[in-house]
Amino acid sequence: MFPPEIAPPGRLLRLAVVLDQRNPPARIGQVALIAELAGIDMLWTSRAIAAAAALEPLTPVRQAVALAAQATRTIRLGAATDDSNEAAELAAGIGARLELQTRVFDVHQAATAIALPPHTSPASSVLPPRDADNEGRLRWERLGEGTPLWLEASSMPDLEQAAKTAHGVLLAGELAAQRWDTWRAAVADACASAGRPPSTLAVAVELPVSIGRTEAEAYARADLEPLFQIIGHPKDAGIYGTLEQCQERVIALSHAGVTELRCIVPNAPDVHDVLAQLTAMVAGSKAALQPGAARSEPPEPPSWAAPRA
Repeated sequence: MFPPEIAPPGRLLRLAVVLDQRNPPARIGQVALIAELAGIDMLWTSRAIAAAAALEPLTPVRQAVALAAQATRTIRLGAATDDSNEAAELAAGIGARLELQTRVFDVHQAATAIALPPHTSPASSVLPPRDADNEGRLRWERLGEGTPLWLEASSMPDLEQAAKTAHGVLLAGELAAQRWDTWRAAVADACASAGRPPSTLAVAVELPVSIGRTEAEAYARADLEPLFQIIGHPKDAGIYGTLEQCQERVIALSHAGVTELRCIVPNAPDVHDVLAQLTAMVAGSKAALQPGAARSEPPEPPSWAAPRA
C-alpha cells in the first residue's frame, strides 16, 4: 500500500487520473491502459464528472472500475461510492489494487458493511475494530492492512472524522477552497485530536488539469473541454500551462502537504500525450525542488551559433 507520508520514488506526490465516465466502455479501458503504460500511479472515479454531466449517459462506477481492472495489470484503482454493496462487489472482484472512497460520515459503519474479499482474513479488514476502551479511536498500526478507505471532507467535522477512521482524506468543498497553509493546519489539528501522527493521513486534491508543450496548446485543450465550463477552468481552479508552469504548481502542493494529486484532464483524442506530460510534471523530490526556487541558467549556445564580430 502507498505510504501517505512518502511519495513514490522519483515523484513529488502520487499521481492519479480521473476516469471519464462519459466515455463508452471501450474508451475507458483504452485510457486506463494508456495511463498504466505512461506510469500513472492510480485511476479514480469522481463525483465531479458525474455531477457536471448529469444529463449525459454515464458508465456506472462499478463498470468503469471493472473495465479499468480488466484492461490493466498493476495500476491501482479507486472507486468513489457510498453504496456498501457496490463496494463489496468491487473489493471481491479486484482485491489488492482497490481503494475506496465515501462521503458517509460514520465511516466505520460503512466499512463494516463491506464484505471482505476472498484473499483477506478477519485480521485485515477494511478498517480495524473500534477500541472498546477508547470509543472512536482506532489502532493506527493496523490501518491499511485491508482495502484503504478515504473520506471526502468538505468541512472541519468531516476532516476530524477522517483523522479518526480513514487512511486518507480528499479535500472538497470549503476545505479545498481554502489556502494551503490554512487546511494544512486544520489537518494537523484533526490528527492531534485523534491522537494520530499527521504523516499517517494521506491528503488528496482533485483538480482540473490542462498541460501542453506551449501555453497555447494547454489553452486549446482546456477550451475544447465543456466539463471545465462547469467545474472550473484549470487556469483559475487547477493546474494549467507548460510543463514548467505546471510543475511549479505541483511543487507548491507537495510542500503544502498534498500526498496525492487527482487530475481531471481534457477528454481529448490525444489524451496519451497529456498523460505522458503529467508524469513529467510530478518528477522530482521535495528535497531537491523548492517552491519559487530560481531555475538553472540555460546553457551557453554552441560556438557555431555565436554571433560574428
